[in-house]
Amino acid sequence: MVTHLKNCFFYTDKWNALADILPQERHIIGKSGTHAIERDNSNARRHPGRFTRRAKDDTPPTRPAWVQNLVNKQTELKDQ
Repeated sequence: MVTHLKNCFFYTDKWNALADILPQERHIIGKSGTHAIERDNSNARRHPGRFTRRAKDDTPPTRPAWVQNLVNKQTELKDQ
């Protein structure tokens, strides 16, 4: 039983394991109470993804390879 949470309700899906743990008088089963919670959870999972790195080493090289090739060719043409 959940004894340390006294002044709250528990909104859950129809999952039998929770019915054994939560008090029946404060356990409300259904989607009506979980919709807002699931929306908040979805937003919390989605937004921090924008701030993470795409790869472990995300620092780009000083020049992309195609730019470096152009610079090299221009240098060769100047030297001729």
